[in-house]
Amino acid sequence: MKSENHETDYFNNDHLSPSPHMTRALGTLELIYHRHFLAGMDIASIALHISSREPLTDDHVRTAMFCIARKHPLFRMRIVKDQINECMYNFLEMKPILIDFRHENSKHWRYLMSEEGSVKFDVENGPLWRCRLISVKETWDKTGMPTAEKIQLNCQYIFLLSAHHAIADTTYFKWFLSDFIHYMRSAQRLEGIEPIYSHPLYPPIDCILSAVDGNVPRENTSIKSERNDTVLKEYNFRFANEILSLSDKSVKSLVQNFTLNSVETRRVMEMCKRNEAKLSGAVIAAMTFAFVRLVYGNADRTCNLVIPIEILVDLRRFLPPSIQDNLNGFPYPGVGSNHTEQCFSICTSEDVTQSTNMWKAARRCSNEIQENLRSGYYLRNIAPKDKVHEKGKSHIVMCFSNNGSLSQDTNIAQSDDIQFRDCLSSSTIVIDDSPIFFVTCHTQHGQLSVSIIYTQNYTSDETAVTFMGYIHSLLTNSSKL
Repeated sequence: MKSENHETDYFNNDHLSPSPHMTRALGTLELIYHRHFLAGMDIASIALHISSREPLTDDHVRTAMFCIARKHPLFRMRIVKDQINECMYNFLEMKPILIDFRHENSKHWRYLMSEEGSVKFDVENGPLWRCRLISVKETWDKTGMPTAEKIQLNCQYIFLLSAHHAIADTTYFKWFLSDFIHYMRSAQRLEGIEPIYSHPLYPPIDCILSAVDGNVPRENTSIKSERNDTVLKEYNFRFANEILSLSDKSVKSLVQNFTLNSVETRRVMEMCKRNEAKLSGAVIAAMTFAFVRLVYGNADRTCNLVIPIEILVDLRRFLPPSIQDNLNGFPYPGVGSNHTEQCFSICTSEDVTQSTNMWKAARRCSNEIQENLRSGYYLRNIAPKDKVHEKGKSHIVMCFSNNGSLSQDTNIAQSDDIQFRDCLSSSTIVIDDSPIFFVTCHTQHGQLSVSIIYTQNYTSDETAVTFMGYIHSLLTNSSKL
């Protein structure tokens, strides 16, 4: 059923596709995310900060959403059960197209973003994505905006865009933002929208990857069979009272975030280069040290810990050059990222105040990730999880995703009319056996942003902020020249 108070716009555009309906079966990755969705998690959300010279109306946004759906076929899909195999699902094109849009005026956008995960999609009827527009009255600091000194962008907006993870991941979200802003700008200027030609409905990415690597399994062969829940047990023991006090709260994901300024970000990047480490390795190292400090404090006990972390890897990197050339620089449509478990070792006696220890760990994490990329480990671990979700948090205590550079990857053409300022990504991790912390990072205008996502019925705001503070201090203090 449609959720209450959700406005839906209908467009009868039978001229869009000469075929009766676009349709195809969900691929392995898409099926993984749809099963996660049915279990109560994996709604991808981003909050966009956009400044405009002139007001953006609801009609401007609806027009842009309609144009997006016309151009990107996955954004006009719904999901139905296969009539022969009820364990499988198919994409089926909506006729007419439905657009889910609402303009919010009262609630704070962070509250709305946390609420997004509890608002489900009507997958059988569609749409599988939605947009919330929030007008912002206060003036923002325009630091980092390319033309801020030359123009006055008095109209401030936040867009909350959410999608079923089977039709888009963060990589694809970032790229279609340029189309979204382009169409809003055209509607705002009362320019005629140029003819929109629908992209083809590409096959699932794992079908392409299976041709690249014939060893892609159809069964899960990851190291998850060797469950190491020592760290989870330690966390549950350390925070037993907090977990008990929060257990009656509603199930909802929350997000905390921080942004390093351009000077701090440049220092982190310089230290990565100096120590032959990747940014992902540096953040993961900071995550592991921060988690150990959160759970063990300054205890004198010395032990070697194995910390399981789920890494979100963009499998588009494995696509053959011929496919990438045909995409003309755009990412493969839909979802192309897979969660893969990887274990990182750390000794509790390591002095994290010594920057050398931090960067040794960063280099070690980077090398392990690069080795798995070279070996095809991430590529060979695409498989749907048929298990029933268990009660209690996953032994994989953290999940990490590097969303890259928004400034470079989105290729958004800034203008004097509309400026894309920044974004904050989130994800819904509300089922019981999800990680404790989901950490994401991205860079925008030369600044590194890190977000911490957690569930309010298991982790308090204070604990999440403390964990985030440890990561912040580890990155900044270890990068001081």
